[in-house]
Amino acid sequence: MEKKLVLDIERQIGELDLKIADELKKLNQFKENTLSESHQSDLHYRWIKTIEKYIALLEMQKTLLYLQIEKLETEA
Repeated sequence: MEKKLVLDIERQIGELDLKIADELKKLNQFKENTLSESHQSDLHYRWIKTIEKYIALLEMQKTLLYLQIEKLETEA
């Protein structure tokens, strides 16, 4: 049962990795588009910061999942 839980958590981590990569790609494209313009509005800046915070949240979720795996392995 614990092995199945660990595999499920690892699958979730993989999905988060894909989400993070996708968001980083969006962020980089958005930064390139806004930096190529001569004026970067406050809205652009806030949008970039929002994406960065979302990526940080995804990273925290990954950390929590790794901690779950560690807990399951130490309990086994």
